[in-house]
Amino acid sequence: MSVNEYSKNWSDFYFESRRQRHADLHFLHLFYRYSLFPNVDKKSALVVGAGDGVEAFEIARSFKNVYATDYAIASVERLKKFAVNDGVKNLIVQQLDQRNLDSSLIPLVDLIVSWSVISYINQKEAANVIKSFANHLNPGGKLIILFEGDESSVISLRGTVSKGGGTYQLSDAAIGNMPGLEMTFYSQEAAKRLVERYFMINSISSRDTFLPPKGDYRVNQYFIVATKK
Repeated sequence: MSVNEYSKNWSDFYFESRRQRHADLHFLHLFYRYSLFPNVDKKSALVVGAGDGVEAFEIARSFKNVYATDYAIASVERLKKFAVNDGVKNLIVQQLDQRNLDSSLIPLVDLIVSWSVISYINQKEAANVIKSFANHLNPGGKLIILFEGDESSVISLRGTVSKGGGTYQLSDAAIGNMPGLEMTFYSQEAAKRLVERYFMINSISSRDTFLPPKGDYRVNQYFIVATKK
């Protein structure tokens, strides 16, 4: 699937979706346990794949500046509107492919949150993105990242095609109105290896949930909190 097709599909998804208003409880636990720095009101954060901005808005309650990026044009436009409507003035919204972070004008930050979107690129690209996360963090900066775990019930569906390296073009039965969508699934050990090249891992946890955007099939997810080396 081309870059433009990905952007269009996710834009269509956001145009048709109601606003999500509440941050994931697992994210809230990790954020408040690991990411409250001294002088937190002077700190900055970056949310990659911000979607409707639920994580970004939560972080903006205590951080000085929050940069919220997303691949989909519709998500970016919605985020800008939500920020205005909610009176949030410390949220900077930008359209960005996570693979182009190093060439962006986003400054160094103290916290990066990547919530699932790392699984929409292949493992080689993911390794480069995680390196760019380390490059964009101040000394002692934190990363909170979510990986989609191995899930045989999804990848065994009729119509799912293996692309190699843990990447699959998913069956329409799994993802509904996003034909051609590719996702990369990780074992916990594979996710850990990717992150610990550039970070010291503070915490690894997991949970069972349902595969977005359709939500009909159960998947496992891994959450890693890490500190820049």
